Amino acid sequence: MEIRTVPFTQELLLTRNVLKIFLASPGDLKDERKIVKEAIERLNNIVGRRVDWHIELYGWEDTLPGFSRPQALINKDVDGCDLFLGMLWQRWGEPTGEFSSGFEEEFIRACKRHKESNSPEIWLFFKSVDDDRLKDPGDQLAKVIKFRKEREEKKDLLFKEFKDTSAWDKLIHDSLSGYLLDLSKSEESALIAKSPILEAGREDHEELAQGKIYPSQIKDLFSKVLDCVIKKDVNNLDFWERTRLFILTSAWFSDAHIGEILGV
Repeated sequence: MEIRTVPFTQELLLTRNVLKIFLASPGDLKDERKIVKEAIERLNNIVGRRVDWHIELYGWEDTLPGFSRPQALINKDVDGCDLFLGMLWQRWGEPTGEFSSGFEEEFIRACKRHKESNSPEIWLFFKSVDDDRLKDPGDQLAKVIKFRKEREEKKDLLFKEFKDTSAWDKLIHDSLSGYLLDLSKSEESALIAKSPILEAGREDHEELAQGKIYPSQIKDLFSKVLDCVIKKDVNNLDFWERTRLFILTSAWFSDAHIGEILGV
């Protein structure tokens, strides 16, 4: 099963924001890994396009052969991810040569990087285990139980539990769609804070407030608009110039005909 969700295409080149997710789990959660892949494909097709975000999913399946310790090759994707998504059920995994399992090495590596740079975001999920299985867990499940207990005691990470594949499908879809929307809102707020129209409003604020002058950006805008009209090349106006012109003309029209600076 290949985890990378979308091939490198021209459409991807046009996408401004990419969220790289690394999916970490032992081999007993194949169905759940497939569900993550399918959920991301749906989000990319429906939500991602609308908020200008694209999700790339990475996992051990994507690692290319190389002359190196296998886990060291996988760690490169861990080091490049924006969101570390960890899942555990009944298996802990096999030793890597340095850690008790690939999952442990990936998790510790992601946590260390998060402490140093506040990235990646780390999500952790546990699939429910039957009570009968807990009575005689065996070596693999015992390690999972120990790891979960450590998280509960240290309170260093909030995790969630799901019962079955149906519950997992809803949980991961809702979690990722909400996360994408939050990222989009954060980016939008950052763009607004840095917008030329707000920068213009910070200049000479006293004279601007009294209506004595227009911001230099407004003067430059009108000069550029007139030049574009003369040359019949309105496509030369960028996004912020078009936005500023629209707001200005709407405000003047509303003030003249409705009596409000910004009417309906």
